[in-house]
Amino acid sequence: MTLSSSEPGEDALGWLHIRLTPNLTRTHFHQLARRFGSPAYVFGAVPEQITELKGFAPELARAVVNANTLMRDEVKKELERMDRLGVKLLSEEDDDYPVNLANSNSPPPLIYVRGTLDKKRDQCALAVIGTRTPTQYGITITEQLVKPIAARGITIVSGMAIGLDGIAHKATLSAKGRTIAILGTGLGRCYPASHKKLAETIIAENGAIISEYPMETTSAFAQITFPERNQVIAAMSLGVLVVEAKENSGTMITVKAALEENRTVFAVPGDINRENSQGTNALIAAGAKLTQHATDIFDEMAEPIARLLNNNTKPQQTKTMDNTISEMVLETLTREEKIILDILRHEPAHIDVIRDRAAPQGIPPRIVPNILMELELKELISMMPGKIYTTKI
Repeated sequence: MTLSSSEPGEDALGWLHIRLTPNLTRTHFHQLARRFGSPAYVFGAVPEQITELKGFAPELARAVVNANTLMRDEVKKELERMDRLGVKLLSEEDDDYPVNLANSNSPPPLIYVRGTLDKKRDQCALAVIGTRTPTQYGITITEQLVKPIAARGITIVSGMAIGLDGIAHKATLSAKGRTIAILGTGLGRCYPASHKKLAETIIAENGAIISEYPMETTSAFAQITFPERNQVIAAMSLGVLVVEAKENSGTMITVKAALEENRTVFAVPGDINRENSQGTNALIAAGAKLTQHATDIFDEMAEPIARLLNNNTKPQQTKTMDNTISEMVLETLTREEKIILDILRHEPAHIDVIRDRAAPQGIPPRIVPNILMELELKELISMMPGKIYTTKI
């Protein structure tokens, strides 16, 4: 569903007063959420209860318990900034709060969201991460893996950074898939600035941009906020795919978070002499799923996605990934794609026959090849010799 920038719920608004308190870090904020559970209980506390938590000086504790009055003007300004960009504020109490994030080890008490969230589809998410300085091999492999995965209904999550993050988002969009970007800055400060157009395209194509940080948070504290952002990327997904990474890099922070969240880690093997492959090769040696084809990911994720599509209960007989993903994809097909697929359900057909059968249903013959290509990309049909097409489901 598309989120409006309407007034936040009572819980989210309370957390916002606390979040904007000067000198309050993300670590402070998460501690308050774990200890008190609700902003109302924070406001009802005495400073001495707050100072029992790590890192809270008496002055900060007093500011926090009085934030509902002290921060009113700042909250008003923040809401105005949000309204200008159509940003929605969500707490765990809101129905739209992402399920995977809510079920993580340390769900953010508050997230800023611009764009569209899909509660069901976003549970079936794969994080795609890697170096900011990819080789052509890394770029090509990212595109080869991401496009069929995204085309078949799995949400692609990444950090919109320069390099493989951006490649993953763009590959998803080119496959008409769904993608979510998690930022380490505020939504009022697109970072990197060179990806502003990408951010707008993600939003326009029914994706979303998410941040934990107040609207005007810059990249000045990137050494702190970006590793924190990486934890959210891992928590939002069922698995994490690493394409190229150095052995000691920010990518490995996301991998560590994924393992702590019991997420599957996928890694693409690379040239042992390249620095960008040392991290992925080390992950494979340590037990990550060696990934060469999209089917390696589909097969591994079949069971958790099947459970999600069956109301989070384990089916008596686990579905194959082909059947599971196909159910998701069928919900997203256009009218024209459904018509062509229905034509092929009866028997394989030559492209000219498909044109003839589609024309009476309002599909111009000239666009049939494009529709067939989209269905192939989504792995719902395949082309046999002689331009004869058949279904795969």
